Amino acid sequence: MFLSPTNSISIKLFNNEYTFTPFNIFISILMVVTGSINTLSVKGADMMEAVNSAGEYVTFNHPFFQANVMMVGEMLCMVAYVLYWSCGGLKHDGPEEDNPAKPNMFLFLPPALCDVTATSMMYIGLNLTTASQFQMLRGSIMIFVGLLSVVFLKKKLEWFRWAGMAVIFVGILMVGGADFMKTGEDGGLDSGAIVGDIIIVCAQLVAACQFVWEEKFIAKYNIHPLKVVGSEGIFGFTALVLIQIPLYFIIIKDFDIGYNPDHRLEDPLDAFTQMYNEPRLYGILSLTILSIAFFNFSGVSITKYMSATTRKVLDTLRTLVIWACSMLFHLIEPRWTTPTWEQFYLQLAGFVMVVTGIFLYSDLLIMPAIRKRRQKQ
Repeated sequence: MFLSPTNSISIKLFNNEYTFTPFNIFISILMVVTGSINTLSVKGADMMEAVNSAGEYVTFNHPFFQANVMMVGEMLCMVAYVLYWSCGGLKHDGPEEDNPAKPNMFLFLPPALCDVTATSMMYIGLNLTTASQFQMLRGSIMIFVGLLSVVFLKKKLEWFRWAGMAVIFVGILMVGGADFMKTGEDGGLDSGAIVGDIIIVCAQLVAACQFVWEEKFIAKYNIHPLKVVGSEGIFGFTALVLIQIPLYFIIIKDFDIGYNPDHRLEDPLDAFTQMYNEPRLYGILSLTILSIAFFNFSGVSITKYMSATTRKVLDTLRTLVIWACSMLFHLIEPRWTTPTWEQFYLQLAGFVMVVTGIFLYSDLLIMPAIRKRRQKQ
């Protein structure tokens, strides 16, 4: 089969033979494309306007509801896992099901709660800032993962990982600083974008808690990653459904997270009303579901058949795609805001710093060259 993980193709160019695996190329492209689509589709939904339950024509701003939609995509990973298991795929992966150590299913509950909390916070922040800014600020998770690993996992980080975290910190300050340069219509700072940036960075701390929990309590079990994502999706979806019930009845007149008519913290009924009045929302939310499902599937496949390092590199490439697409969409729809030239240069420098820090932390820079030089000596 052409796209089989074991199938490779060799070609000759300029008297040199090159071998590549079509499957690896396919899943790499799939991860970058679907990951980019996921962020862009969520941001696109935020900017779509529809008549709400009060008869007002407003944007679709329902972060908790949208986080619930994303959980549906993660739940689809469980469907993929069941299909994979039914086709005998686990037999080729190793004795997962023969492992006598079976985890308690509720081990997946804490990381699922971290996931829904972080996702909801990020969607609130994304509504206030740009998609590219959102994606770049997510790189700060490496700092929190490193620090929490030292505190809770008792890890001793090498000097290059500390150096990587420091470089990422400087890059995040530069990226976030771009919004402090942004002026509103009154000539002042865009406070909404600044608040959005802060919320996104804080969300990375919660997301880091999820990763540390998974490494401490779940990684010791031989569980297929699709099963982990699917289980967390089921718990996360259930939790968000339950959480939205009290949020619907909490009314704070001077505090609005979205454009809910009665100043409710979340109004899923209003979300469905807007979807009914603007059918395109069904399409873009379906795109969110499918993109997160395929993004997780391709990410798991890359880790399995290539490496976790390759996955990090491709995730960095996703930021560039989102950045470029946002600028392209601005030509079609001005509401896809683009940075000023001053902001652009600061964002670009900050992005380079964040990427450099991630590569340092991931042991892709400096140390490989040092080891290679030592081997030659």
